Amino acid sequence: MNKYDTEYKWCKACQISNIKQNFANWTSKNEQIDNLIQEMQLEINEPDDMIFEWIPYDQFDSIEEISEGSDKVYLAIWKDGPLDYDKYKNEYIRSQQDKKVALKLYNKQNIINEFFIEQDKKYSITYIGEVLRIHGISQYSNTENYIIVFQDIYCKKCGKRYINIIEKWCEPCQINYFKENLFRSGNENIDNIIQKMQLNINYKSEIVFEWIPYDQLNNIQEKSKNDLDIMYSATWKNGPLCYYEGKWVRKSDKVVMLKYLYNSQNIIKFLNMVDYVTIKNSKLYGISQNPDTEDYIMVFPNIYCKICNEQYESESDANYEWCKLCKEHNLEQNFTNWTTGYEKIDKVIQEKQLAIYSMNNSMNYNIFEWIPYDQLNIKEIDEEDFDKLYSAIWKDGPLNYDKYKNEYTRNQRNIKVSLKIYNVQNITKRFLNEVKEDGHYNNKIFGISQSPSTKNYITILQDEYNKICNKCGEDKDAVYNWCMLCHINYLRKIFINWTSGNKKIDNFVQERQLETKYIDDKIFEFIPYNQFNNIKEMNKNSFVTIYSAIWKNGPLSCHNKKWIRESNKKVILELYHLQNTNKFLNKVKNYLNKKSMLRADNPIYGISQNQDTKYCAIVSPYDYYCKRCGKQYLVYNYYYQWCVKCQVSDLKSNFTNWTSGNEEIDNLIQKVQSNIKDRTDMVFEWIPYDQFTSIKNMNNSKFTKMYSAIWKNDFYYYKYLYKMEQVKQLTLKVILKYSQNIIEEVKGYSSFRKKYGISQNPITKDYFIVFESEYCDKCDEKYTDINKNWCKPCQKNNLSNNFTNWTSKNMKIDNLIQEIQLKVNDPDDRIFEWIPFDQFSSIEEIGKGGFATIYSAIWKDGPLSYNGYEYIRNKKKTKIALKQLYDSQNITTDFLNEVKRYSIKENNILLLIYGISLNPDTKDYIMVLEYAEGGNLYSLINQCYYKLYWSYNISILLDIIGGLKEIHDIWADLFTLH
Repeated sequence: MNKYDTEYKWCKACQISNIKQNFANWTSKNEQIDNLIQEMQLEINEPDDMIFEWIPYDQFDSIEEISEGSDKVYLAIWKDGPLDYDKYKNEYIRSQQDKKVALKLYNKQNIINEFFIEQDKKYSITYIGEVLRIHGISQYSNTENYIIVFQDIYCKKCGKRYINIIEKWCEPCQINYFKENLFRSGNENIDNIIQKMQLNINYKSEIVFEWIPYDQLNNIQEKSKNDLDIMYSATWKNGPLCYYEGKWVRKSDKVVMLKYLYNSQNIIKFLNMVDYVTIKNSKLYGISQNPDTEDYIMVFPNIYCKICNEQYESESDANYEWCKLCKEHNLEQNFTNWTTGYEKIDKVIQEKQLAIYSMNNSMNYNIFEWIPYDQLNIKEIDEEDFDKLYSAIWKDGPLNYDKYKNEYTRNQRNIKVSLKIYNVQNITKRFLNEVKEDGHYNNKIFGISQSPSTKNYITILQDEYNKICNKCGEDKDAVYNWCMLCHINYLRKIFINWTSGNKKIDNFVQERQLETKYIDDKIFEFIPYNQFNNIKEMNKNSFVTIYSAIWKNGPLSCHNKKWIRESNKKVILELYHLQNTNKFLNKVKNYLNKKSMLRADNPIYGISQNQDTKYCAIVSPYDYYCKRCGKQYLVYNYYYQWCVKCQVSDLKSNFTNWTSGNEEIDNLIQKVQSNIKDRTDMVFEWIPYDQFTSIKNMNNSKFTKMYSAIWKNDFYYYKYLYKMEQVKQLTLKVILKYSQNIIEEVKGYSSFRKKYGISQNPITKDYFIVFESEYCDKCDEKYTDINKNWCKPCQKNNLSNNFTNWTSKNMKIDNLIQEIQLKVNDPDDRIFEWIPFDQFSSIEEIGKGGFATIYSAIWKDGPLSYNGYEYIRNKKKTKIALKQLYDSQNITTDFLNEVKRYSIKENNILLLIYGISLNPDTKDYIMVLEYAEGGNLYSLINQCYYKLYWSYNISILLDIIGGLKEIHDIWADLFTLH
């Protein structure tokens, strides 16, 4: 008996003995069926294994047919429900009464064939329970047909197995839903593009792009206006779609934003561009059209919070109305409604609650909270054992952000949790730091509680949180609660009865399965060729034929810690014209090596063999090949599903939709477009001059004329939708460079990077090459950092002009701050500044030395950072370190040099310095520094001693050497100056 069985008092020998004794209490009245069920039951190996059973037909209620044709599937309620091993009561019980199940009819021979090949069993009990999700067998008394009783894994609408049974996702029904329920524009080209985009939607998609009739938009009001744009707000009556609890629902009366397209005549081009960059999620809810003006309109989430009017940071935040500032404000207001009775713990909880900085972050991290002890239903607990983990039921459950209601709710009641006890005497800095650090509990911690009798503190963790696997005793991945060794053992059980019929192939497949690294890897396997339907040839040469096909069962993977197959999965078969197994397996190895260097996920599903030709095939995801032309994507274009051949074809088919009026220029542009090679290449195009506004003369000389302008480009507006308005306008800014010999100049370009196309002034007839702007909006000089629109001279001027707006009231300090500010050399450099002491909260001593005391603190407004247009504070509460120097009221050269030793460069090996402050009580000066989460080297070694591998040690040493070199260089500069 292993440790896991011992913990739950489960004895394999006793359970098998009980099962055998129970054989006399049931019968199917068919010896073959009885033998099958008994054999399955005797395979039981651990408490988690299912009990495969004979289920009398009168156990089923509310039977409802959900499929058509000969392949009958029914939904039903199983009154008693299945047997499960209760780990609390240490016995098998039926705790899932009135369980929804699916019933599938088979005749006597078919049901035997479903489980046996000749005399050999097809499946292990693990595979039947975990993958096929079968509870057992029954029989319909009227027709004597047998029934396989499945879990609720069939779509209620079409009767087909869900593609993803965890999310109850049926792809055919979803496609039909979009076809039958969504509005159409009446323009066939627009509708075709929108439908094509909707084919990429899945249960993870946050925004569904659709056609939105104008009469669906109420209360249209002007929201904002500038020289270039007018933004409107409106109420969308039906509201956007959201996949919620297994079905599509609409968030009615949703406030949305509207913006008219600059160029409505180019609607098809705009939609095609959006389609190219939209994989699973769009930034837009869709497109509408004003029936009076016939202008097209972008419809997107309200980008401003309706409470505080601050701009959301991303489309997810906007779509789910998740505002960081408002969430922080609500949490802070709630601080007065609870207390642990221990100030330091209160501060830790408050700090962790305020650390959630985005909607996606809040979906992945729990809201850390104080959990009253009476919320925990604890089975048994020894409050003197501080090493053991205990189980409990948390009645109300944790706070989760509900994507449909757009608010935090408790929708997981009575969830199982793990408890770890801490002696009240040991509430030390180490304990508090463990709780603070997300990595210590691998983000699996819900909060803290306290026993009212012993006053011991308790951390509440996710169920079965443990860094050691309780089945095998080996280390496991605590982030995913996943043990690689047990995972591989599970694979052995699942595939115990399969064979390809070729020992070399079997060995290769098994070796690949043993190389599984991550819990969500697709499992490499041998796939019988009869598993493929709708096989269609896509491409062919003398060595290989490429087919598309539907894999009936689909690939196997672990989803939310449950085994699933994505049934009816479209795949690619690369059938090699080889009958030599060794040569084929070498091809597979080369394929895997080539793909794994460039892709993190498993690049192929497995291998198969055509039993007629004996040719073997590599089975890979359909997404690796272009759906239109069948050509394999270049690896770095795969994620974006960008196909060179189809892109060039689209550009060529669009040649008739534009003209410069000059055949030679048209031919030149067409030639450049036909040579596009990569997704990141600019599409060099003819740009009508009326698409430019705010045209300004930059410089005029004999040799060149240049103008700055704003290009009214709808796609670029869409691309940078969630940037600040000033940044968005900079992305639309272009340079028009006059060219006397436009054709020769363009022919001379070796690269078209940062070159958008050609235009012509209709009045002067001058031709211009249109460039991405590299010039500062303020001084018209080239940006110091072109990629980030950062101009060093202008930023220094801004800092100099701001000197009069602040003071430390000490000339030496002011001069030091000004000196360091003017050393800024990069947009990522930190702006060194004077920081008022009242900006700091949650100040806590963390270290002490002979010359200074170190504190941790929260900086309320946070540091200045460059956003692509100006320096702003992101208003994220920033954790910093305060180094308060003793007796520093008198400023000395040593103090000034101490400040200069630190770095203002982001991503530098040295700690960043943000500025200087003053303690108003002691009058000592304070250096405001980057907070080092790991503490000093001594602390790091103590905390991570057993994780310090040689590669990591060498990395630490290299960083230390690099840091020492930088300090040496700084001191060398200081001595040079003095």
